[in-house]
Amino acid sequence: METEDTTPNLLKDYGYARSLLKNTSRGKNPDWYRDAHLLSSRLHLFESGENYLAYFWNETAAKWVSVKSIPLSADAEALEEYIQYLRSEVFPGSCRSLGVVLHLNQEASVFDFPQQEWEELHQTSLRELILHDPALVLQDRTLSSETMSFRVYPTPASPQVTTSGSAVATSRRGEELLREFREIGNRSNFPIRTAGISSPLLLLSRLPRTLGPQEKAFCIMLRFEDFSFFGFYSAQGELILLRSIKHTAKQLPHSLESTLATTAASVELADLGLKVFDCRLTPGQPLDEELSALLFNLNYRVFLPPSSEEMALPIELSSFPNRRRQSRARLCRDRDFRDDYRGRLPPAGFSLSLG
Repeated sequence: METEDTTPNLLKDYGYARSLLKNTSRGKNPDWYRDAHLLSSRLHLFESGENYLAYFWNETAAKWVSVKSIPLSADAEALEEYIQYLRSEVFPGSCRSLGVVLHLNQEASVFDFPQQEWEELHQTSLRELILHDPALVLQDRTLSSETMSFRVYPTPASPQVTTSGSAVATSRRGEELLREFREIGNRSNFPIRTAGISSPLLLLSRLPRTLGPQEKAFCIMLRFEDFSFFGFYSAQGELILLRSIKHTAKQLPHSLESTLATTAASVELADLGLKVFDCRLTPGQPLDEELSALLFNLNYRVFLPPSSEEMALPIELSSFPNRRRQSRARLCRDRDFRDDYRGRLPPAGFSLSLG
């Protein structure tokens, strides 16, 4: 029986490398090998309704430009036309590459690790294994890495020392979009680098730092359209626990208060301050009104969504017209962190990340 020869063909590989150097810009333009969020020209996309809202960041001019949205149903031909539109009407003349950053803000779920798996596997092995076989690691056959992307997220302040981490899953439905953008770049000899970023995890990694030390343990609640994401923290801002809940018809569940109380009790938090951020892209019922009908025995505070200099994802600010300046000053306490995002506010009252 004949077997396929898998021995590397060094001469063929050498010829291919020579062809790339001769016929493409890969040997001259280092942007082919840089991460998307490090490029000076970036397109940020946020799924909203039937479209991706799109904002273009030009680092040379230090400004945001609101550009045409992209339909969720856009095919390869439509995306190629969109890149031509950007290059002819939006890009600066000296633009040599594009970073496409897709903010994943439509779905995120948290899973606890079985104690046995956490104890038997080294965390490095756990991180690798969950990428390819989450069903095995989490002991749930309904889970698949084909539809969801799984990551290990550490919870260093968890009282459960044996399982000081959670698995966070985000949807893969934007992968085809990003793959097609990369293919367009390859065909046109123009570097297009892509990245998908979980909006809730990005926010939870930033907010404790900008809020600063607290008098007591606290919970950050991020209210998205279809789900809410929670991070429970010590007074020093160390993460204790992650949780998520799905909404029904974009409404918060009536069991919200009991769920929060039970979760807080499970990690021995008797007195908890709740800090709520409205992360919806489209206006809905004011969050103060929504929470007042659900939370009766739990102290909470609705914060102004963080501005682009601090955080980042597009957040509707119309519900907070009188508190914008006060809340922004309250959230900006770290000078270095604030400087990283200075002057990058996109139009129409939205804020963005990795500007």
